Amino acid sequence: MVQVLCTTGIIFGMWTSGALAANRYASPTGSGTSCNQATPCSIVTAISAASASDDVTIEPGTYGSHATPLSTPLTDSADITIHGQAGQSRPVIYTNANPGIGISHGSALSDVDVEDNNSSIRGSAIEVVSQPATIDHVIAHALGPNIEVGCTVIGSLVDSVCWSSGPNGYGVRVVDSGPFSQSATLRNDTLVATNTGGFGAVANSGGGWTVQMTLINSLAHGAGADVFVSSDPNPQTTVSVTADHANYATITEVQPGGTIMVPPAGSGTNQAAAPVFADPANGDFHELGSSPTIDAGADAALNGSTDLDGNLRELGAHTDIGAYEFVPPTPPSPTPPSPTPPSPTPPAPGHAAPVLSHTGYADTALTFDLSAAATVRFVFTERVPGRKVHGQCVAVTRHNRRHHGCSRTVTRGVLTVSGSSGSNTVHFTGRLTNRKKLPAGKYAVLLTATNGGGSSPTDRLSLTIR
Repeated sequence: MVQVLCTTGIIFGMWTSGALAANRYASPTGSGTSCNQATPCSIVTAISAASASDDVTIEPGTYGSHATPLSTPLTDSADITIHGQAGQSRPVIYTNANPGIGISHGSALSDVDVEDNNSSIRGSAIEVVSQPATIDHVIAHALGPNIEVGCTVIGSLVDSVCWSSGPNGYGVRVVDSGPFSQSATLRNDTLVATNTGGFGAVANSGGGWTVQMTLINSLAHGAGADVFVSSDPNPQTTVSVTADHANYATITEVQPGGTIMVPPAGSGTNQAAAPVFADPANGDFHELGSSPTIDAGADAALNGSTDLDGNLRELGAHTDIGAYEFVPPTPPSPTPPSPTPPSPTPPAPGHAAPVLSHTGYADTALTFDLSAAATVRFVFTERVPGRKVHGQCVAVTRHNRRHHGCSRTVTRGVLTVSGSSGSNTVHFTGRLTNRKKLPAGKYAVLLTATNGGGSSPTDRLSLTIR
């Protein structure tokens, strides 16, 4: 009898411990402490009060705003999983806290966009300290004025964009986490600092500790230097950078006494030619067709099956360098030939295929130029979380919801307008029809102009609806 009671107690104890893990939910309007799917809580409560092994879903939408950002750091207190909602757009978190999201217990983070305008020196939009973490498919943007950092990481960072637009900022930083030696593997990442004096990728250490930064299929690009490495005067301090199919051209080394090791730009499998981005000043780091990073990476299962947009990781001959795969524009549909005309005649005025150019979006105005009158079609797409099944990123179902997360691109709506020859402006706040309006968020827009002479090549722009 005693043995039976003891065994039952052990089984009960094991079951109770397993039941402690919970699925928690946050929404932009959440409140209270229930944090379940029916009554989600605030993002601060959902993350900071989570227990070990909890799964935290950040529902789509905007948390804070440019005018009223969150002021409390979103920090884990145990090893948890934090991610956007399956099948929905990536949540955008506006904050001025340092860090925007802080990981110190080895948690996993994926499918979020952090826009951090903190003013702390070397403050980070996403920061990992103490224990290695797993981060993938994130956007981390540091906007502040005091050497702000997109991502401070140890562990792994995959298929992500870490960038700083403030002066002297860092795209990514790997640093000893006091006092410990640390390492980070950065795979298929875009690491950029666009403002004066900025560094794309930074590794530094001191106190005799070792920092190792590994760049695989990643690009580092900074206005000051692409890669920056430094050590203190301690002769035992070591900073080592390993690069494989990486893109960087300029290196700055500060070495008062320790050991620094960085492969020369363009050496081995690496390349030094500058990447060509769609609109880097506004955070659009998609490759243009002339970028040397296209098909220049190393194929490997560790790259994941999808890029940051949810496109297949290998769309061409090989994976691309950076967070995105280049998606070739859709060619215009061929115009069927006229049935045996009696003699060739020049096209009538207005029936040449239109040329679409100077597309843009600012202050609720869509703008574009046309060489001739045409109908312009805007296809609005969004990145949403999915699940990896047989190497593909698919929509989430109850059967695959525990598979590894990924991001995929879905079409949210289509807008068709009539344009005239010359410059055109269309007032647009997100409304597609009288009954349908796009929610706040970031969208990639594909534009095509069509008239009697055919269709223009597809153009692309990025816009944010607030």
